[in-house]
Amino acid sequence: MYKRDKATNLSTTGPFSIKGTQIAGFFLEPPGPSTITPDLNRRIPAGKYNLILNYGEKEGLRLYNDQVPENRAILIHSGNEPEDTKGCLLPGETRSDNWGGPSRDL
Repeated sequence: MYKRDKATNLSTTGPFSIKGTQIAGFFLEPPGPSTITPDLNRRIPAGKYNLILNYGEKEGLRLYNDQVPENRAILIHSGNEPEDTKGCLLPGETRSDNWGGPSRDL
């Protein structure tokens, strides 16, 4: 579960957890408004998403649903600053304004 609770003109953050596990932290993602349009470096709409492994230039978990197509290439991948998001979700253990991390340790 992920709940956005802080937004700036550069990013959006909020806590996440995975039910049935001890995995929890924060996501850093692009600023709003949310959109389904690709290549705008904006948040995706809130909702339930399917996850698949993504291989290639950027490895991570790819999110998609009926509203946001798989080819939009929204990923959960490592990164710590807004310029690392490229329209994706960056996991971390802590957060501050426009920063989340350390991303690789989760």
